Amino acid sequence: MHIKFLPHGTGVGQDAIDYLLGEEDHKGEIRASVEVWRGNPQLTGKLIDSLKTVHRYTSGVINFSPEDAPTDEEIGIVLDEFERTAFSGLERDQYDFCAVVHRESNGGIHIHTIIPRVELTTGKAMNIAPPGWEYTFDPLRDAFNHEKGWARPDDPSRARLVQQGKAKPEWKSGADKKIVVTDYLTKLVANNVVTDRQGVLKALGELGEITRTTDKSVSIKLEGTNKAIKLQGLLYASDFSPRTIRKVAEEAASRPAGRGRPDEAAARAARQELENAVQRRAGYNRERYPAPRPRTDLSAPSDAAAAPLDAALADPGQRLPGVVDDGQRQPVELVDGQPGTTESDELRADPATADGSVLQESSRAEAVQISEPVSEQVKIKKAAYGTVFEPGFKQFAERPSVEPAAGIGGLPDVSSLLVATQWPGASKFLSGAARHNLVRHGGPGAGSVRWERGSDRPTEGEGGTINDRARKIADEAIDQAKRAARATAGALGRCADAAGRAIDAIGRACRKADAAAPVIKANMDAELDRFKSDISLSDYAQAEFGYELVKKESSASSKVLKVGGDKIIVTRQKDGHDVYFSTGDASDCGSIVDFLQNRKRVNLGEVRKELRQWLPSSKKPSVKRPQRPPERAVATSKDRTEVLRQWATMKPYSASYLTDERRLDPQIIEAFGVRQDSHGNACIAHRDASGVLGWESKNKGFTGFAAGGTRNVSFTRLNDGPITRLVLTEAAIDAMSFAQLRHEPGTAYMSTGGTQLSQAQREQIAQIMGKYAVPVVLAMDKDEAGEKMAREIAAMAPESVQTLREVPEGAKDWNEALQAKQRAMPKP
Repeated sequence: MHIKFLPHGTGVGQDAIDYLLGEEDHKGEIRASVEVWRGNPQLTGKLIDSLKTVHRYTSGVINFSPEDAPTDEEIGIVLDEFERTAFSGLERDQYDFCAVVHRESNGGIHIHTIIPRVELTTGKAMNIAPPGWEYTFDPLRDAFNHEKGWARPDDPSRARLVQQGKAKPEWKSGADKKIVVTDYLTKLVANNVVTDRQGVLKALGELGEITRTTDKSVSIKLEGTNKAIKLQGLLYASDFSPRTIRKVAEEAASRPAGRGRPDEAAARAARQELENAVQRRAGYNRERYPAPRPRTDLSAPSDAAAAPLDAALADPGQRLPGVVDDGQRQPVELVDGQPGTTESDELRADPATADGSVLQESSRAEAVQISEPVSEQVKIKKAAYGTVFEPGFKQFAERPSVEPAAGIGGLPDVSSLLVATQWPGASKFLSGAARHNLVRHGGPGAGSVRWERGSDRPTEGEGGTINDRARKIADEAIDQAKRAARATAGALGRCADAAGRAIDAIGRACRKADAAAPVIKANMDAELDRFKSDISLSDYAQAEFGYELVKKESSASSKVLKVGGDKIIVTRQKDGHDVYFSTGDASDCGSIVDFLQNRKRVNLGEVRKELRQWLPSSKKPSVKRPQRPPERAVATSKDRTEVLRQWATMKPYSASYLTDERRLDPQIIEAFGVRQDSHGNACIAHRDASGVLGWESKNKGFTGFAAGGTRNVSFTRLNDGPITRLVLTEAAIDAMSFAQLRHEPGTAYMSTGGTQLSQAQREQIAQIMGKYAVPVVLAMDKDEAGEKMAREIAAMAPESVQTLREVPEGAKDWNEALQAKQRAMPKP
């Protein structure tokens, strides 16, 4: 079993739901079964599409191999543990979670999960799978795999020669390029032409441009294609050898079918690691998303809630406070002599009928349901006293049953009626004269009454005869009790009627609120948009938090700000929003709203209050706001913003490749501003007038260019004096080698990262030559491609600019010449 999260989440939520519920998979094959196990897919899709953020949902998948064969009970347990892990520290009404199970014809099972990236009670963004999610979910995966003996993705015996990945759409009708390349290399391995990693890289280099290498993969841009493909598997690993492939094949062939043997020790270790991760996440979630206050208990009304009814019982003609009597009352429909309910959403029930019988069925348990979502009209089927309505949640309130009690003349005992309904006014009503009217008298089976000797009161006697006066007294008492019961029932009916009108008023208020909610939300969203577009994040950071502009590192497209040890880069996107990112903390990034929240830990309301004074339209502007026009960077695309972020987070070059392999002097490397990426590659920036556009990447056996970047020209001057000469080379390493061999004061160096020039590169080179109007040394490689490029540059040079062709002696390029010279030098 394997758990992973997919790089989706910015598209239309309903499209994602349609895919999960569709009959066909991404390959167009019919799914054997599609089952919804958690949540409501349609509501999840609508919730996702209501979000205004870029990343709107998190999509994940739990894969089971055919031999795992999990039972439905095990699938349910896995989903429960997944939910507990993902949402630890949260209540169930704080998030939305949907899970759909796909069963394949080969026995494989895939559980697709989709979670809107929002916490429901605060509206804050919530991502259950941020960078580093493996530290939380891998222990969950490992615990189940070791406990159940399920297939483990980290089992070496399950490694494949190549991991095909998902074929690109444009390849569906033809052969998968990854398979074609792997078949080609496999033949080379079988013929002993390729025997190690260097042989693999050399063979791939003949097929196209290698753009990136890691310990487990190689990325290559094949000839005739515009995008690189990533090749993974044993064949492309750094420790590749023919022997490892044969060993894995033998282990795979000997592996038995079905589940493996459980490993209790490993399972316990994974469980402990999982619990630690769950506790960490729970602490974070409780701090960021505090749980909402508990809702009112629906089963027992409070004294405060019952006070209006006490008053109504004391004065049946009094209306409940805050209830608007619209003069409309729905009559009770009698069905077979018993009261029913109308189709209206209002509660209208009179507890006493014309013949004086008290309604009993009207007080039986009834359910109250608020329809979802809240933007629709609130629907209330029936209501009970004491119910609290909170739009957006399904709630059920019950009124206790009032069973028939032995009473007077067939009526239920009034005290039983009041106590059974649990109304606080019962004790008050049963005091005094009302309680006197409820004195129970003898009935059938109670015995006879006789006169006591020497008194006017009848007493029990043997003959069982009843004195006429005693009968009269009993009849009067019964009549009084009936009248009291009717009066009580009438008071209860009026109270219920008033409660119905109160519920109507609440419903009307909710409908008005629902109608106004979209307008209010639109205004609030528009204000947030103005914060991001109308306020200069650079000015705000400098004025409010003491950041200083680093002019030497800033450019037209990015502003570099620093305070203490915190360094941020501010750029402007095409939509006009200022965004920032910190060079020291990858999670510290976003808009001006995120910038303020990450530094002051304030809620959105406090953010609005503070930023309103920075809006140009503010009537009470902040005294710290500059009087000059806002200072902003030139708008750039999202790819350009990501390029700037990656370049800003790189450190100065410190690896050994340039010094040991290329024999470059560390001072030259530093003067050219070479940086080092996370893979140890040497990176040399390409720029235009607005700043960094991308960078050349170089390492042993690897040449590449920044993903998302744009090739232009690398321009370097080694001193601040006037430029008297320009040197143009193909690669940045050649420019550094030329500088180490033949540098002259006043020389600036340019490189293009290859001989195939784009129109932007041609324009940039022509602009630089025209700007400085100094001699240009064409120091391309000594080969046919270098000669062709030299002729092209010479043809585009202005008439006033002299071009000189210089080639290294006895070498193909300037770095070969430098290495030859270094080898020829006597060792100290």
